[in-house]
Amino acid sequence: MVMTMKRQTWVSAASLAAGLLLATSQAQAANLAACINQVAHFDGSTPVEFDRVIGSPGARLNVHAMYPKSCVNRVQTCAEGYSHLLTGDEVAVGKRCGEWTYVQYIGTRVVTKGWVDGSRLRFVREAGTGSAKSLFTLTRGRGIPVCEAYLQRLNVTDYRQNLPSAAVPYCGVPENDEIPGFTLLHRVPLSSQQIVNLSGRVYTWWERPNPHLTADWTLPLDQVTSGGVFAWTYDPPLDVNNDGKHENIIAWRGYGLSGAVGRCGEPINQNYTWSVRWQQLLLIMSDDQQIDESRTATVFGRASVSGSRRKNAAPARHPFYPVGISITPVVYKGTTYLSAFFDDNGDYEGRRQGNWKLWNVMGLLKRSGGATQEVCEYRLRGDDYPKAHTGLER
Repeated sequence: MVMTMKRQTWVSAASLAAGLLLATSQAQAANLAACINQVAHFDGSTPVEFDRVIGSPGARLNVHAMYPKSCVNRVQTCAEGYSHLLTGDEVAVGKRCGEWTYVQYIGTRVVTKGWVDGSRLRFVREAGTGSAKSLFTLTRGRGIPVCEAYLQRLNVTDYRQNLPSAAVPYCGVPENDEIPGFTLLHRVPLSSQQIVNLSGRVYTWWERPNPHLTADWTLPLDQVTSGGVFAWTYDPPLDVNNDGKHENIIAWRGYGLSGAVGRCGEPINQNYTWSVRWQQLLLIMSDDQQIDESRTATVFGRASVSGSRRKNAAPARHPFYPVGISITPVVYKGTTYLSAFFDDNGDYEGRRQGNWKLWNVMGLLKRSGGATQEVCEYRLRGDDYPKAHTGLER
């Protein structure tokens, strides 16, 4: 009888252990399945981790479109990946499930996503603080390397560098090279006196042919020092035409271009919910530091001039229509692009006129062979844009 009781006790303990192992295995399988099915984001809405592929020089790392279940225990033969990476490639990490990692690799021509052997990856850095909260979504150019990369950059950038109180992207896109491939451009601010000296020429040139203006409406020094305008050059100069020739460019924001009064990002007044948006234009300067009007209009002008004004609007008095209301140069893998917010006068091609939501739409444009083409388009989250019912002009 004692022997029987001991045997029963042993059998019960063994059964209990087996049950616990089964439950643990089922829980692990469920967790793994949940991890595999979880959506991975590479848009910069959360901090992006970048890892580098390690291994012997030239060693391939297979990329699998589906989670390679046959490779989980590393004993069974793994099917060949549909693509591959090489030692030294840098990838963004979406999720880690078991011994496999889901990554994104932005190549020269294509964007690759899939599962790779996690043991072949080493941490490089993390980009972004998570403060952006997915400000931008990509609406045109999905799968194009520069479009996907710039989406990450837009969303990981801390816009408080420009305006601590509001942190709004339309007040300028700060320089940021956290995302692989982007060049950190060196902005050299103009002195207050240089801005004063140039302000009259910018104002007279941009507001012409208004007969009510004086020949040179120079900005007072105190307005410059109080934040009425910002201007800078780039060192080294930029090749905006991507033709091997560098241009002497001044970025100008505020007085002389913008009709709105007040600092960018501040409320228009107590009666309106939207904020001041300053125009930012890139000016090509001649050797004698005059505005090269023809080249500036050619490089930074819209594709359609006659069709780029909304219906029933007053005739333009500016020398040309720029590609966007706020233009920022971007250099990605050696190629210069123009990042530009549009407005209700239409997009780069002069379409969608009268659509006030275009104030929250940004295009990424590229000049090549003397022509400009829109490559990508993004939408800024929110409705902080001038509404049609306000009746206010830009």
